[in-house]
Amino acid sequence: MKMTRAVLAAGGLSAMLSAAAKAVDLQPVVATNLLGTLRLQQSVPCDQIVDLTTNVVGGRLEMTPAMGLDVEGGDKIFNLTRLTLLFAPFNLDGDCRGVRDPHRVSEIGVQLASAASFRASRAGRSDTYVFRIPKEKFLLTESFVDNGLPGIFYVKPSEDVTGNISLVRRTVHLQIAAATQLRFRIGCDSLGHCLIDEVRDGRQTADIAGTLVFPRATSP
Repeated sequence: MKMTRAVLAAGGLSAMLSAAAKAVDLQPVVATNLLGTLRLQQSVPCDQIVDLTTNVVGGRLEMTPAMGLDVEGGDKIFNLTRLTLLFAPFNLDGDCRGVRDPHRVSEIGVQLASAASFRASRAGRSDTYVFRIPKEKFLLTESFVDNGLPGIFYVKPSEDVTGNISLVRRTVHLQIAAATQLRFRIGCDSLGHCLIDEVRDGRQTADIAGTLVFPRATSP
């Protein structure tokens, strides 16, 4: 008898959890008209600093569930399932020890490597929810073409990713900062000896904003 009751209780709990899961609309909220900038600050040979900003020219962001999953304290949990960003091309012209090093950088794209879940907290009495995604849980890939040669690498933020969401105004904003290291090999001969062969530190900061489009069934 006790075994039967235990089985029935387990079955009832399972049914309740299943019903709760079905009650959450897992359709994503989407932003396709992303705006923003990518600021590049890079130390280069001859103790020079490159500091330039390029604009977002396309991209897409998706989060699920559209209205977030309500949790205790009035907070919400979202799952960032997609983030793609395209940036405008730019030119760099270096000159060190009499050696010029021009770069034509194009097809610059950033993409979320894996989904990232985060908890968003209401900011006072406003309709805005603020969030912070631990940097160790956020991974991007960055691709580009430099002087006609394609390149791709993983980008791990050097700081937590921060942002805010307004379900009423239908806006989203996030900021991503990453430390970089680039190797400069300039004026090299056939034996691999280079006039300049240095590794320099840098920083990239993306500031992204967009308008959210909700599925009709869950539109606020």
